[in-house]
Amino acid sequence: MYPFNKNIQTIAKGIGIISFLFCFSFNLFAQVSSNDIIGKWKNTKTSKSVEVYKTNDTYSAKIINAIDKSQTGKVIIWNFTFDKAKFEWNGGEVQLPNMAHSANCYIKLRDINTASITGYHGLLLFGSSEKYYREK
Repeated sequence: MYPFNKNIQTIAKGIGIISFLFCFSFNLFAQVSSNDIIGKWKNTKTSKSVEVYKTNDTYSAKIINAIDKSQTGKVIIWNFTFDKAKFEWNGGEVQLPNMAHSANCYIKLRDINTASITGYHGLLLFGSSEKYYREK
C-alpha cells in the first residue's frame, strides 16, 4: 500500500504545479493592445490628471487638470511607442516635476484601469514609479 500512496503524492504535486502555472499564465498572456493607454488618467498622490493621446505612431500625455493651473496643457510625456514583446510603452521621455530636464521612461498597464509610469536616468534600478488610475 505504501508505494501506491507515494505515487498519489507525486501525481498530486504534479497537478498542483501544473494548476499553479496554468493560473499564472493568464496574467502573462493578457491581451494588451497599443491603444489601451489612450484616455484620461489621474494621479491621486499629486491630484494631477493627464490625457494620453496618439499622434501618428507615438503616444504623448498632457496635463488637463492640476492644482497649479499654469500647468494645464503642458505636455509631460512624449514619444512613446508600444512594445508588443514587453506589453509596455517605452522609448519616450517624461518631464520630471519641478525640474528643467526630462528622464527616460516607460509605461506599463497593471490592469485596464491602473498604469505605472517609471522614470529613470541611466539605470532602471535608480528610477521611481507613480501609479495613475483611469478616470471614468
